[in-house]
Amino acid sequence: MNFSAGFLLNPLPRLNIAVDAYQITVTHRIVEGGVYNGQRAISALEAGGYQVDSTVTPTASPSSTSRMVPTLGHAA
Repeated sequence: MNFSAGFLLNPLPRLNIAVDAYQITVTHRIVEGGVYNGQRAISALEAGGYQVDSTVTPTASPSSTSRMVPTLGHAA
C-alpha cells in the first residue's frame, strides 16, 4: 500500500511553504538494501552471476595495485 499527501501555503507574497508526506510499503523485494563492501560485496556479485577478477581482494586499499572496482563480465 502506498500513501502520499501534501499541501502548499502562500502566507506572504514571496513566501511559499510546501509540505509532503509519503508511506511506501515494499513487498517481495528482489535484493536486500544497504551497503555492501569487502568480501560481502564480492560474494553478492558472484551470487548474481558476475565473475570478479582474482586480483580484487576484500582488504585492498585504493592505493594498492589490486583493483577495487573490477570490470565485470556476466557469466552466461
